[in-house]
Amino acid sequence: MDISSSASCYILDGFNSVSSAEGSINGVAHQKVQSSRDLWDTRSVKAFVGAVKLFLSVPSKTTQLCRHRKNGRLNNAWFVFLVIFVTLVGIADMIKSVERFENRISSLEFTAIAVTIYRIYYLIKNMFALGKLYVARERVSHLFLTINKFCSPPHETTAFNAKVRHKLCILAPLLGFAGFLAIGVIMLACYACFSGIVMKKLAQDPNGCGWTCGSTYPVFHWAPIWGTFLGYFVAFFFQVGTDVFPQLLVILLMYPLGLRFGHFAESIKNLVAHTGGAHRSVDSPLAYHDAALTSTILRRQTAFHLELTKVVIELDSVSSFLFLIMYTGDLMGFITTASLVLHHKSSITSGSIDIELIPVFLSLVSVSTLLAILRTCFGVWLSEKAHSVLPSLYELNLKVTSEGDKFLCSSFISRLQGSRVALTAGGFFYITREFVITMFGVLLTYILFVYQMQDQKQDMSLLPKLEEITAAAMKLMENRTPSQLARYSINNCTM
Repeated sequence: MDISSSASCYILDGFNSVSSAEGSINGVAHQKVQSSRDLWDTRSVKAFVGAVKLFLSVPSKTTQLCRHRKNGRLNNAWFVFLVIFVTLVGIADMIKSVERFENRISSLEFTAIAVTIYRIYYLIKNMFALGKLYVARERVSHLFLTINKFCSPPHETTAFNAKVRHKLCILAPLLGFAGFLAIGVIMLACYACFSGIVMKKLAQDPNGCGWTCGSTYPVFHWAPIWGTFLGYFVAFFFQVGTDVFPQLLVILLMYPLGLRFGHFAESIKNLVAHTGGAHRSVDSPLAYHDAALTSTILRRQTAFHLELTKVVIELDSVSSFLFLIMYTGDLMGFITTASLVLHHKSSITSGSIDIELIPVFLSLVSVSTLLAILRTCFGVWLSEKAHSVLPSLYELNLKVTSEGDKFLCSSFISRLQGSRVALTAGGFFYITREFVITMFGVLLTYILFVYQMQDQKQDMSLLPKLEEITAAAMKLMENRTPSQLARYSINNCTM
């Protein structure tokens, strides 16, 4: 039995589960355990992974999840189908017509160009997410197996295993509901957009064609509004799904790791409580606890934490690039929304932005922002759980007596203080509390800047009125006689 596997057996039940060799040495009867069920082998998790597979070509070899897509050719065909749908909806949404696109570019209006660039980036981002997860599909399958091994070992049945399974059964439906709710919000915004277009046409001509009117497109040349709406509806379903569900899949994978780090910290805390104690119960598994066993446990727990850290690094290799393009899109959406708030009247008046398209844009930005908050909160939570063992390590370092144990504790503490156990965004920054505080300060500064610009713009809009009032006052003064001016100056002096 290697160190990591021994550590997993020991830590899962705290001090109630030790290896058979240690149990015989210390006179502790080794409890007979039953084979645990698969961590992902629940209906809710299967349903969520099935929903993920509807939008991503990611195979899973952990359980009986989606057997019908394990064939390589079908996987590749599904990937091509998703890419085609995502590309078509991007083209149709970015370029409503050749004339409108040329109008946006020729107007040189920042908000209109920013909205167009955001839609282009939204398309490219989803295509890269599809490609990245398609290339890394084997690593995703390995992550399912590895996380299952650490959080639900095949030969252990513990209260912790049941706790993780129960929480996953609650989390998976919530994530699935959030994903389809986001898609539903975009669908409603899409319907509101087309309804606004139809109402605009009917307002111009009450006896007009309404939903049967046609629109020109660069590729399709002409299509009725109802046909365009159906195309948008189906294509947006897949495009938004490819944007939302990869993030939810990463959240599902990081959640058991955070619980495992938390349980590890509790085990270290229990070890500290039983180290250096003067009295112990005879019935306790630590009745024969000694310094040698403490050293063995400490070595195994250190190795186990390293193994968990390796799993986080493996998860980061899959999600790092994905998070980078997501955060970049969120920042672009925030800047574009601020520009829209600042210049929306001039943009709509000039005709560079269609007012009917604003609900779709705002719904995309809102969904992306909420998902950014969700994945950031889970990323920070995972990092905090991984470092929650530090207070117990400080206390344990004071209690151990041997030089080897002190050196091991000090090395453990230095490793956690020197490097963050956290997910990254392209390797540029860690998703930690410090990142949240920094980004909050930057965004707050930008909001104050936009508010100040809006205030200055309102002040500048009053200048023509002030000039008119000044001109009227000067004209009135010119029409007065010298005696009236002298009387006016005397009244001012007496006041």
